Amino acid sequence: MKYAITMYLAGAGAALAHPGHDLNLPQEGVSHWLAAPVHAPGLILLAAVLGGLAVWRAARNRD
Repeated sequence: MKYAITMYLAGAGAALAHPGHDLNLPQEGVSHWLAAPVHAPGLILLAAVLGGLAVWRAARNRD
């Protein structure tokens, strides 16, 4: 429950990120996320956030 609001906002942000999809691209699964160019900024942001959290946790556990 600690991260419920963050997860909700992340999900809502993904749902409202763009109005539609190119119907020529796969519509479901991992191939959809990797093939659709509108998802690239979100994937880059997700990787940056997860990387930042990993570095933060590593620095915190070092002490």
